[in-house]
Amino acid sequence: STFDTKIEEFKFDLSGTTEYRSEVFFGKLRIDYSEREEKHNVKNLNEANPILYEQRSEQERKKNNSSEYTTVSAIGNFFITQKDNISFSILQRKLVYNTPSEDNFDDRDELLSIFRLSYLRNFNHYFNFFVNLEGSYNHIVYIFAERSSNNNVRRILKLSSGGEFDGSKFYSRNTFEVSANYTTYDFEDINPNIRSFSFRQFSAKDSSSVNLIGRVNLDFIGYVKLSEQGDFDWKNFANNPDRFVAEYYLVPMLAVKKDNLRLGVGLRLFSLKTFGYNQNNFKFLTNEYTSIGPTSNFSIQLQNLSLYFYGWYEFIKTESNSLRELANLSLSVNWKL
Repeated sequence: STFDTKIEEFKFDLSGTTEYRSEVFFGKLRIDYSEREEKHNVKNLNEANPILYEQRSEQERKKNNSSEYTTVSAIGNFFITQKDNISFSILQRKLVYNTPSEDNFDDRDELLSIFRLSYLRNFNHYFNFFVNLEGSYNHIVYIFAERSSNNNVRRILKLSSGGEFDGSKFYSRNTFEVSANYTTYDFEDINPNIRSFSFRQFSAKDSSSVNLIGRVNLDFIGYVKLSEQGDFDWKNFANNPDRFVAEYYLVPMLAVKKDNLRLGVGLRLFSLKTFGYNQNNFKFLTNEYTSIGPTSNFSIQLQNLSLYFYGWYEFIKTESNSLRELANLSLSVNWKL
């Protein structure tokens, strides 16, 4: 039998903010507290089978839950000089999630900490340089033993740097980043089905444009990503890699711009290689995907209509030396009524 259900929700939110501002510093502190309670009920029908009704009511009662969020966040900017700026942001959040049903084991506590520190240097009107450091700490603890095997700590750290140059004939923006993700489980020693792991990555991104003559530009976008994943031992801070991925993407393109029209023709190259590791931790190729071919795009901007066309034809090669061809076409139309 089918029963109509009803959900009752109660929410309570409280927040406070304070700011400080001077010639060399701006800061803001915010505190948030939130409660939420959710109750699931089944509407009783006179002609309903009482046994089925009770079974469905019990199923709905398992969904009842309550949660409490407490969040403290802060941002700040130090204006060291007219050309130098340091900014930071921090966030601390705690979640308490409870379920009254004895058959629901989702009760958990969660702690999340995030920070970001940035430095920006404007050398002149043409060039600026930045450095960012980011990190997060996330700890999830399930209260009952039925789900405690999922208790874990996730630590993420990112360091990025780059610059932007904007001249009369040349524009370029470059970003370099290294990141690490260490996820460890509290009870992996007694549960063979879960393993702590690490994920590390280096990436480099570039977007550049050179004005060759008149309205003709040579544009270039591309990135390189090198990543490694493997089992991890946090106590000894040691990892055993089991997969390495190398990804490359390059698109040089000649572009002609006139008023609200743009036409580009170029070459698209994409390569993805996956490696495994043997017992001596030497890499060996497991999968390869390489795509190369011509590409083109066209866009027009009118008063109430914008149209964008992007397509490429690719010759694909895999690790088995099999070859195939594929045509791709994307069309986007935006009409303002």
